[in-house]
Amino acid sequence: MTNNNTIGWLSGIMFIGVIFRLSIYNLEPLFMDTAYYASLGRSIAEGDYLLQVNQMSDKPPLFFYIQALFFKLLGVSESVAVIPSFIGGMMGIGIMYFLGRDLKNSAAGIVAAFLFAISPGSVMLSALGLIDSLFMAVTLLSFWTLFHRRYYWSGLLIGIAFGMKQTVLAFGPLYLLSLLIIEFHHHSGKNAFRIITRSVLQMIPGFFAFFFPILYWGIFITSERMELFQYVTGFISGEQNTQFDGTVASRVSLLQADLGEVTGLSWHWIVGFLLLSMLMLTSSVIRQKLKKGGVSLPDKLNVCMNLFTAFFFYLLIFVARKYTGVHYVFPVFPFLILASSITLVELVGNAFVGCRKKNTEKYLVIILGVILFSGVLPNATLRVRQIGEGLKNAPFQGSREMVKSIKPYLLNGESLLFTETLGWMLRYYLFGDKYRNLHYDFGNQNMENMKVLLAKEPYTNYYLLLYRLRFGDLLPMRKILAPEYRVDEIFKSNGDNFRFYKIVPAISEISKNNQQLPKEWGKEWADWWNKILIRKWPDSKNIKITSQWNETIQQFEVKLLAEQVPFKGLVVSRMDVLIKSPTPSITLSKFYNWPVFQEHEGISMQLFINEKTMEKSILERFKQVKKIQFSTDQSSTNIHTFGQVEATSLEINTDVHLKLEPELVRVEILRFLLNNWDLTWFTSLFNNHLIPPLKVNNYPLLELRLINVKQQQGLIIFDYEASGRMSK
Repeated sequence: MTNNNTIGWLSGIMFIGVIFRLSIYNLEPLFMDTAYYASLGRSIAEGDYLLQVNQMSDKPPLFFYIQALFFKLLGVSESVAVIPSFIGGMMGIGIMYFLGRDLKNSAAGIVAAFLFAISPGSVMLSALGLIDSLFMAVTLLSFWTLFHRRYYWSGLLIGIAFGMKQTVLAFGPLYLLSLLIIEFHHHSGKNAFRIITRSVLQMIPGFFAFFFPILYWGIFITSERMELFQYVTGFISGEQNTQFDGTVASRVSLLQADLGEVTGLSWHWIVGFLLLSMLMLTSSVIRQKLKKGGVSLPDKLNVCMNLFTAFFFYLLIFVARKYTGVHYVFPVFPFLILASSITLVELVGNAFVGCRKKNTEKYLVIILGVILFSGVLPNATLRVRQIGEGLKNAPFQGSREMVKSIKPYLLNGESLLFTETLGWMLRYYLFGDKYRNLHYDFGNQNMENMKVLLAKEPYTNYYLLLYRLRFGDLLPMRKILAPEYRVDEIFKSNGDNFRFYKIVPAISEISKNNQQLPKEWGKEWADWWNKILIRKWPDSKNIKITSQWNETIQQFEVKLLAEQVPFKGLVVSRMDVLIKSPTPSITLSKFYNWPVFQEHEGISMQLFINEKTMEKSILERFKQVKKIQFSTDQSSTNIHTFGQVEATSLEINTDVHLKLEPELVRVEILRFLLNNWDLTWFTSLFNNHLIPPLKVNNYPLLELRLINVKQQQGLIIFDYEASGRMSK
């Protein structure tokens, strides 16, 4: 077949691939992983170049940087977020042609490209903002360069694939086996091992060009880097969850369904072609051996890929801790296509054995085209159309419009939104806005935790957002929250895909406290609050509540003083609270069993932590620490610790500075000595800082927000303020 014919066939296949992908392109709103990935790309595009803020992905960051590049060039939108996946899908079609051609002939390449172009799994992943499509295109290209012994480029492409998804490491056995087959095919004995060693050395620079920066980012820079340490230490210690999820039978059933989902054909065809491919390759190898000739390199590589595919299925069914969907099958899907394409070409090509007509390969492609267009294309077209209908009717359609409707509720004062699996979607559509969002889950009794939270934040407005698949959660939620709280509907979205509710105290239905309290603040209120504090803080000392008229500013003031107060994991040496002109709400105060003010002209609070209190707290919490000394001056706090881990004695001498940021207090390390070794240079590698931050910026019980942190002569002081409020 001439080059012109090949180019014509391939161009037509690429055009079909474009049509299939555009038919469902970006039909689904960004949701779950797609929304989260897009939000990370958006963070990079808008200045968070190292992803140091709210990065929680378990994936390496390269795909997010690629998305960020398109956001920079074309603007931030859902359509732009999907472009890298679309490009990956189209690249995959071309690469599949070259792999099929080099492993068999042009006819096999055209069949492989066509099957990849129309397969529902490939089409779907190309039309959503997921990593898999671009990841697999780069991975396939790395194999093509490996087959052609372009090892530097292979290493570079493997590094790029690793930069998007760690799944490339699962291909390690296939890379190694392919390399051994290729070099032992061209060389023998010691010479082959020498060439293999040189080939690996050629691959290393390209791979590590991506591996080392990603490793540095994952360990030292990203805000969630400690998750990596927890995973590694948990795995080494055996505490990591390794329990087999599900049963072998359930996994086999799921694998059958996913194979059909990815290919658009019954799994019987896929497994049948794989087995037939193995039989035909075995027969071919035996025939070549009987003729006392060498086995061809393509046959060796095809056997290698088939064995790896079978091994991969074995891991999914019998070994992997979990198996949860189509993306677990997709990594070996291209190899299934190659096996099927080569086998189909072999079967049809046998009809031309002995035929001396010209252009036999052209006729072979035509016959294969008829088979594919009549047998495969209709099923694939139907399945892609069904996928499109499913995306159009997704329960989260209308996300952007719904978010615009709920946005004023979330950003107007102190609000908190409860959702189930909608958090990442909101992260994208509410990007840059300050709002609070929590995930609820019936599976781990998180609903009871919701109820506890409702009782702790009397000034917070609580909302609930459900999408269509979660409407059934409302009834059990109302039962759990009753009788203290009720759930009132605010609105339904167009098409009723979303319902928005407010959770409010059911004050008329329950009374927690029968004590009579006056409308104005006085001794009764002080005594009542004092009893609550004694119960709430049993280890606290010298709790005093006083009130007086301040002649200087002509205001009535209430003061609270207490010592040794527990506060968000800390123990505060002294707490000073000042409330100006308070007007308490009797009903809300009795409901929350805490003074709630319908009006006041400002509240301020100071927390003082002295050296002795810090030392005592650390010694009680960390038994490995035998002795600790704190010393605080204007700019930093010196911490001098002596301890023992097993048989090793440790001495740590460090200076830290507390830096107030919008949502937390950062603990910056200025100097770090370990057993008199200066490791400050090492701690400076942690651009996002080594010690986890203090999350103490809010005190919802009094609507307070942290405004300043001071370090001075033996004290750390936190200053909080709440601006005045009027009746709502």
